[in-house]
Order: sequence, then structure tokens, then C-alpha cells
Amino acid sequence: MISFLLGIILFISTSSSYAEGEVEFSQSPDEIQEITENSAPAGPSFTDELRSLGHTRFDIAAIRDPRFPELVERAFNQSNISLMSLNKKREIFRAQFKGSKLNELLDKFPVVESVLADVLTDRDSIVGLIRLIQKERELSYFLLGIVILFILNIILKKMVVNPDGNFLVRFFQRMMVNLLTMGLTIGVLFYLFQKELSPIVRVVKSHF
Repeated sequence: MISFLLGIILFISTSSSYAEGEVEFSQSPDEIQEITENSAPAGPSFTDELRSLGHTRFDIAAIRDPRFPELVERAFNQSNISLMSLNKKREIFRAQFKGSKLNELLDKFPVVESVLADVLTDRDSIVGLIRLIQKERELSYFLLGIVILFILNIILKKMVVNPDGNFLVRFFQRMMVNLLTMGLTIGVLFYLFQKELSPIVRVVKSHF
């Protein structure tokens, strides 16, 4: 997830170069950074501003810098990605998975592709994900919650699932326990990161 998020940020910071055919979204971070430096317009580029924060590379250390979200917001505001059609965004997103089985899945569920392409090119959604990654204490709480809910899932299945029941009954009982723990997991996630995830929810809801 981190490497993919870095790729998205790099693409946003070089979207004008992409429009001119200079940058391919599937290129590596180092290749895109080199193009950014060589084709930067007048004024400070994204790379220059990143260096002004004390970072020489696009990495997790840069993402965790509390000043980084503002830098990404400016990159979004200065880029041309907001002018791209949804079909163009889908094309860019699809290029990331060229030759993979995920493309076959996306063909069957085009709405999923549209939602993901829209989320990953939405300024507030990406900034929200960055701020989520920066909340290390809350992330540790969430990981602890996942462990507790995993143990709860096992305990509930031992208590609820009747080993003497027929297959359909046992399947239904396991499914109900899984749905319960999944719902609790989502609840914990939104309790800890409601502000950061709300832009993603907004984009997703716009497709339905």
C-alpha cells in the first residue's frame, strides 16, 4: 500500500509531464523523480519543496513528516489531474496492473475500477490516507484491535458453531460470526480514523 501511495503522489506531482507523454505512471519512483528534476517548470518543483523539508527521496520517512500533507495538497492544486475525465483516470489506473489477473476482475466489475480510480486521484482522499499513516499511535491501537477481534472470532465460533449440525447450519453460523467481527473491525477503523476516511466514503458514495 505504501509503495502504491508513493506512486500516486509521484504521478500527481508530475501530471503535467504525464500529459506531455514524458512520464508513464508505471515507472519507478526513482525514474519519475529524475524526470521531475529534468523537466521541472520555473519555480520550486515538488522535488525541490520536498528537499526543503529535509528529504531527498520519496519514502515513508517523507510521508510521516507532518508538513508533507500540505505539500501534496499544493501538488494536487497545481496539477492537471482534476481536469482529466474518469475514463482517462481509469486508463492510468489500469496501466498499473497491465498483464495481471486483476485486469480480468476489473473487466467484470467496472464500477470497482471507477471507484478506485476516482479515490486514488482525489486530493482529499490521498491526503486523508497520508494523515492516517501519520497517526502511528492510532494505527497501533487498530492493530491491537484486529488481534483482539481475531481471537474473539475464534472463541465465538467455538461457542456458536454446533459441530453436530449439518453443513448448511454450520456454514451459516460461521458466516454470522465472521460478519459480526468484520463489522466490529470496520467500526473500530472508522472510530479511530473517521476524519481521514470520510473523503474516501464521499467519493465511493458518489458512484452509487
